[in-house]
Amino acid sequence: MFLVDIGNSRIKWAVSDGDGFTSIGEAEYVAKELDVQLDVMLNSLEKQSTIAVSSVAAPRVIKAFVSWVEGRWQSDIQIVKTTQQQGSLINGYVNPECLGVDRWLAMIAATDAGSIGVPVCVIDCGSAITIDAVNSDGGHLGGMIVPGLSMMRNALVKGTSGIRLKDELPAEVSLLARDTEGAVTGGALYAAVSMLDRMCSDIVASLGSRTQFFITGGDAPMLIPLLDNEFEYDANLVLNGLLRVITEMEN
Repeated sequence: MFLVDIGNSRIKWAVSDGDGFTSIGEAEYVAKELDVQLDVMLNSLEKQSTIAVSSVAAPRVIKAFVSWVEGRWQSDIQIVKTTQQQGSLINGYVNPECLGVDRWLAMIAATDAGSIGVPVCVIDCGSAITIDAVNSDGGHLGGMIVPGLSMMRNALVKGTSGIRLKDELPAEVSLLARDTEGAVTGGALYAAVSMLDRMCSDIVASLGSRTQFFITGGDAPMLIPLLDNEFEYDANLVLNGLLRVITEMEN
């Protein structure tokens, strides 16, 4: 079984034997070069017969991926969408299909991994930072979306004339920086940390101290050491949710 999660800037994939992942990979992509990039990304994989995809990317990206799979592997693809309900998890959006499928799958995985009857909060730190809360009965209470670290930095670059930054985030950030790039990055980092700390505090006040917090996404390792709350970090939370959905569909 081949599982693929296509984000706004990265593609993550895994091969599963039904119980867990036997291999995992990820890479950044450029939409207009995706066909060539997929040749490099997936070159070492054997033909996959069962393929499941979740994506929040533009339709042209999904179309390009489907075209590549059909051309190279001649395999059918299951595109997983957000639904009204999955097991005991109930979508809280007024229009359920408008909830990002990555957020939905992360909640599915987190509620499956969390203790039964305990509230869950899921945070995904990618291009955007998303937060979703689920009560002890499996009811999704809604969520929040704020710019991710790179998006915050880029907003300053676009909104000012004197700031120039490197594309990648620095490996280390000090509390008080002595150059502009460090100051911008530190500001974005502490803005995210402050928001998340306050949000976690408010969720605990609302749902109780037994609330379990899960965190995923590429920027999570940079944020976790600075956060007050304890989190269960799972880099593959979305793929785990995708695996659960496909497994249930096949059974």
